[in-house]
Amino acid sequence: MERKVDKTSSTGKSKTTIKDFLHLLAGNYPRWFCGIVLLFVYDACIIQYTPAIEYLTNALLAGSKDGVIFALFWTLIIYTASGIVSAVRLRYTLFPMGDLLHFPVRRRLVNKILDLSFRFKDKEQSGDIVAAIASDVHDADDFAAWRIPEIIREVVLFAGLIAILWYTNSLLLILLVWLFPALVVASLLFFKRMYPLSLAMRKQYGQLTSRINENISGVQVVKSFGNEHKEIKRFARENDAFASILYKTSKLEAFLGPFITFVIKMGFCMLLGIGGYMVLASIPLPWFLPFHSITVSQLISFIPTLYIIIEPVMFFSMMAGQYGRAQAAYDRIRKILEYEQDVVEKQDAVVLPDLQGAIEFRNVSFSYFPGTPTLRDISIKVNPGNTVALLGPTGSGKSTIINLLLRFYDINEGAIILDGKWDVRDVNLASFRKQVGLVPQEPFLFQLSIMDNLTYGLTGIPKDAVIEVCKIAKIHDFIASLEPPKDRDETPAKSAPGSNGKAAPAGTAVVRDGYDCIIGERGVTMSGGQRQRLTLARALLRNWPNGPRILVLDDATSSVDVDTEYEILQNLKGIFKQCTTILITQRLSTVRNADYIYVFDAGRVVEEGTHHALMEKKQIYFQLYDTITRSPATGLKGGTRP
Repeated sequence: MERKVDKTSSTGKSKTTIKDFLHLLAGNYPRWFCGIVLLFVYDACIIQYTPAIEYLTNALLAGSKDGVIFALFWTLIIYTASGIVSAVRLRYTLFPMGDLLHFPVRRRLVNKILDLSFRFKDKEQSGDIVAAIASDVHDADDFAAWRIPEIIREVVLFAGLIAILWYTNSLLLILLVWLFPALVVASLLFFKRMYPLSLAMRKQYGQLTSRINENISGVQVVKSFGNEHKEIKRFARENDAFASILYKTSKLEAFLGPFITFVIKMGFCMLLGIGGYMVLASIPLPWFLPFHSITVSQLISFIPTLYIIIEPVMFFSMMAGQYGRAQAAYDRIRKILEYEQDVVEKQDAVVLPDLQGAIEFRNVSFSYFPGTPTLRDISIKVNPGNTVALLGPTGSGKSTIINLLLRFYDINEGAIILDGKWDVRDVNLASFRKQVGLVPQEPFLFQLSIMDNLTYGLTGIPKDAVIEVCKIAKIHDFIASLEPPKDRDETPAKSAPGSNGKAAPAGTAVVRDGYDCIIGERGVTMSGGQRQRLTLARALLRNWPNGPRILVLDDATSSVDVDTEYEILQNLKGIFKQCTTILITQRLSTVRNADYIYVFDAGRVVEEGTHHALMEKKQIYFQLYDTITRSPATGLKGGTRP
């Protein structure tokens, strides 16, 4: 299934509308409407400025002290009421709603990203994904919570002021009519250029974030190769590109502000010049206008009202840029949320019981990218409780077999059958994957305690069981040698180690040990072999207490020395008999003990059989085995040890 085509980047146009932003407000509509009502009340106060000033001017000209005092009280009430309404609106509607909107949208994004197959992660940069979750959600939600109510408010305010000014003095209003189309045209031209710039800025921000993430994660490689200066230059190029787009955006915004100010000042000059002349010359107005002359009080009250009525026009002009940025942000959010899942679990998917462990690949073909086949007509059969080894050069398709078995990707042709009766595409993935213990080629550990990493995704496992599998994986002694966290050592705890949240009896002191030590980010505080052994122990705990029905070891001991690997394999012999095991390794000392061996090359199975049968054929496997066992780099110890 292909994903939807996102045309925004190619056409420079956005398909996001105000209606789309309103969808972000789901669950907050009452608070949002209350905020709009308070805005209307605020506008009602603002509109009172014009008659209050006109009344004050007439009182001054007439020399009425009572009129001046009344006008002052009137103005004071307007200011006080508008301030209270504004404070209530911000305190009880906008600020709470603006903060609360971010959480559900971010939750939807993270849920979607975790649910998507690996194809999405293959195509999208991690920086783009992080930027969407971190900044795009903020920009889109803020526009929905803050700007849309203000747009409604400004429209109502503008219409109300137009009506008041028409009945105050229509001629003065006519003198300002030319301002509005000039500002509207400027805003449209501004928006037309702002949106593609905002989109480019978002894209570049994602690339910049990806570069930072790579440099931080790969700092050891960068330093070991002495490549700091080159990486600094690469980052500088990305940063300069981002700054260049930001500079263009700032230039555009800097032009719009002075232009709007110039237009408003021109209108102000026309109002003073023509209006003042008409007052002094007592020029009669046309018969079709509501008023037949301009008075001094009308002219004076019109001047502050001019700034009030220009405020919505300025708002809409400046809003063009914010709307463009919000559209660009929402388009990236939409791109993730509307990404079509290519690995779809059926509604009537079969919830698997405990598997026996039989696996069969029937004429399976697969490609990561169209036109570039990775696997071609693969047929593999693994009997329950057997150990099968997959051997072959890098890029021959061995790890892809694992990706397809766990349905990280969907096959293009053929079928993968479990226990001889269930197609992997017809089963409930959670019920299947919980029975598979996977040790990936690149072990990943979370920045949690060792115990939390070992029991990840599991509940209620006793610590004795965890220690047992750690001994099998030859990692217990290392963990036991670690110094426990001092600030939590032998203190009453809310939960015991390994209990996954189950409360300890009241008044009990839980003794901390090495299993409570926090692993550094991605396990960087541990060696490669230690991370592999921890990951192996975690895999052995799957489907506890029955244990994994299928155990997948993808170069699981590549970072472990030969002696430790031998001890681990000896410990695993009992486990291998209880479950189906798939081994991917380049160490023939491991491969030759497998029940059956498949040799891969260029996405095909080129040879298969037991170790002795393949050695007797004296073909590819024999040559590979002979080359490795005679290699001075490996030595005979790793190749010939029984």
